[in-house]
Amino acid sequence: MEIEAPAKINLSLVIQGKRDDGFHNIKTIFQTISLFDKIKIFPSPALSVSCQGIPEKENLVYKAAISLLEYANCKKGAKIVIKKHIPISAGMGGGSSNCAECLLALNRFWNLSLSLNELKKIGENLGSDVCFFLEKGTGLGEGRGEKITRLSLIPNCFFLLIFFSFKVSTREVYQKVRSQKTKERIEKMLLAIKNGDIFGIAKNLHNCLESVTIRKYPEIGRMKEYLIKEGALNALMSGSGPTVFGIFNKRKDIERIRKNLALSGIKAKVVKPI
Repeated sequence: MEIEAPAKINLSLVIQGKRDDGFHNIKTIFQTISLFDKIKIFPSPALSVSCQGIPEKENLVYKAAISLLEYANCKKGAKIVIKKHIPISAGMGGGSSNCAECLLALNRFWNLSLSLNELKKIGENLGSDVCFFLEKGTGLGEGRGEKITRLSLIPNCFFLLIFFSFKVSTREVYQKVRSQKTKERIEKMLLAIKNGDIFGIAKNLHNCLESVTIRKYPEIGRMKEYLIKEGALNALMSGSGPTVFGIFNKRKDIERIRKNLALSGIKAKVVKPI
């Protein structure tokens, strides 16, 4: 079995306070994009997961497979091989996406016949973004991010992703962020999505984690300014960072910007919402 696990970006992200379990309540709008990790699943008597740069027992896919078998109360095996294209610790949800796609795939591969709600129950204990990736598209995430409301897919547009060589610790960023009481930005974004208004979506891009990450890595802020100067409708850091994306309603400027960045040694990729 061969599957693809898409990355995500956050179009809006607001922190609403710390919870008793140590996590934060958030309100965020997720969007899957056309950047994928590739996953292959082979028959095997034992369970194994290989992915360059991630030890097997620390991989969310391994934890997902074990949780799935425990929930179904059965013993089965599979050899799972993951080829990463989504950068690790980059605010794009690669690990959670791999986890969700493998829950869906192994449910079929092992003929377990579990419902989507049962997979969500397993997924929400593995990672806050896993439930979103079980549905994909455009979604409003609440609670820790595991409570998902499906939204209309945003209008056709392009995102230019900017990748940095350093990684950002999500835990450290959340430890330093301050709660935001206002819901105004999220509400405006929801209305723009409902109306299919790409300019309204661009105008209301917002991520309250940016200020924390940019204090440590000011190049993120400089890249946002560069993208807007070069023609992006707006630019934002995704999740806890460091990946930055610019949003464009036309493709004509993107390749020029990408090539100019490549000449400076900066990796960038053009993707679309899916």
